[in-house]
Formats: sequence, C-alpha cells, structure tokens
Amino acid sequence: MAQQSGLVDVLGSAAAGLGVGGFSDTLGFGDVQHAVICLLDGLGWSLLQEHAAHAPTLSAASGHPIASVFPTTTPSALGSFGTGLLPGAHGLVGASFLLPETNQVLSPLKWESNPSPIAVQPEPTIFEVVARQGIEVSSIGPAAYEQSGLTRAVLRGAEYRPAEDIAQRVRALQSATSRGGRSLTYVYWAEIDRVGHGSGVGSGPWLDALGRADGLVSALQAMLSLDSAMIVTADHGMVNCPPSSRIAIESHPDLV
Repeated sequence: MAQQSGLVDVLGSAAAGLGVGGFSDTLGFGDVQHAVICLLDGLGWSLLQEHAAHAPTLSAASGHPIASVFPTTTPSALGSFGTGLLPGAHGLVGASFLLPETNQVLSPLKWESNPSPIAVQPEPTIFEVVARQGIEVSSIGPAAYEQSGLTRAVLRGAEYRPAEDIAQRVRALQSATSRGGRSLTYVYWAEIDRVGHGSGVGSGPWLDALGRADGLVSALQAMLSLDSAMIVTADHGMVNCPPSSRIAIESHPDLV
C-alpha cells in the first residue's frame, strides 16, 4: 500500500522539481524554474471543504489532502516542513517541551535567541541544501518572525523578505523570482490560525480571514510565469472545542 504524502514531503518535492538531487517529487511539481510554496497556517483540508464558498480560488485548484505530523502544532509541523524530518528527528516535539540537556522548558513560538536555535535543531534545512546548489531561496513573512528562534532553527538558509500584507507579499515574490535563475520561494500567512484561536472556526471574522487568504493565493497565482509551479498547503487544521469539552489541566494534578 502506497504511503500517503505528507507535510514532510512538500519542500523536498519542490527541490526535486528544481533539479536538486537526493529528493523525490512526490507532489508533482514537475520540471520548473520557479517553485513556490504558500503555507496558510491553520487551514486544514477539511476546513477548506466545509467553507469552500468563501475561498473560490483555493476551491477551484486541483488538490488532495496530505498528512501533517504529530503533534499537529505549528512548531512541530514547521519543523517537519523545513527539514523534511518527523518531530522525533528534528526535536521540536510540541508547543512547549523540556530540553533535558539544560532542564529548560522551550516554547518555540516565543523563542528568541536562547537557547541557540542551531544547538536545539542542528539538522540541515531543505532551504540550506537547495541554496548550496546556487538556487535563489526566499522566505516571505512578517518582519517580526525574521530573527525568531523558530525561523532560525527550521527555516534557515533562505533570504528573508519581510512582508505584512498581500501587496507586499506579491512584490516580494516578484522580486524573488526575477533574478534570472531558478528559485524556491516560501510564503507564510498566519491570519487564519490567529483569528481561529481568537474567534473560532466558522465565525464571521474567521470567514473574512479565509477570504483574505484566498485573495492572497489569487494574487500570487496571477503573477506566476509559465515556468513556475505553486503548491498551497497548511501546517495543521483547527476544530472548535466547546466549553463542555475543555479540560482544565490544573484540576488534574496527577497529569502533571
């Protein structure tokens, strides 16, 4: 039985499409000059199917579900996306976890410079491997994430291009793909996840955020050249948890 493709395969597939040896194009980039990956944080496949009317560009695209990782939290998933390794191999095993070497609890989403990102995650990233082949590698996202510990641990090797809104991301992508050679570009969009945590999946604000993400994908798609391919993916999905299903961990001291 064939193994389902997963988030760990996305960057490697792009690298293979760009002609980098040692990778397999399991997701079908094909032979391309410019490979683009747009990651919409928190927009799982099921959510897109349930709310397809609010995302016409995404819904019209050909696609299929792929597997995330366990645990399905952003640090673990981005670690696997960036390295091509499962969390047990790259070491970012949750939203917070104990570093036994220093007896320190690390929360990767709040990580700055201590402990050293390379010390925590020393495995080479796919960006680093691709960049060594002379390919232009860019990462487009909020300026606040450029020097974060998580970025430097699992997404290092790319030229970071700060961009806050759709127009800035489109301009950054245009710049990243206009230097003449092959290029690999990663575009990150956080709003769906952020609004989902604050307002709930399916809420009015969440549907508005989904619409803006769809607008981003449409704008990126419109400026791609014929020798380019773009895959849109997510790190994980989301579900609403009603109050009746919530567990206050402090009420169960035996669990901690």
